[in-house]
Amino acid sequence: MSKTDYNTLMNEVIEVTRRTRKLSRTIGNEAAFKQAEEFEQSAGNAYRNRNAELLEATLLALKELEKALQQQLTN
Repeated sequence: MSKTDYNTLMNEVIEVTRRTRKLSRTIGNEAAFKQAEEFEQSAGNAYRNRNAELLEATLLALKELEKALQQQLTN
């Protein structure tokens, strides 16, 4: 099993959160904006606690939120 690179994961969380917030503002979806913030906070807690499983799950959830917002934008 490879060693988890927490810094890389957290940097990716920050980048996806930034994009998700931007999409949320563009669409005017305040709930998605708040959800992205909550995911980022959860990821921060997972990072501090060195909980790789939660950090990866949060990143996946953020990516799914971003994907859903992109679909809303194109519809």
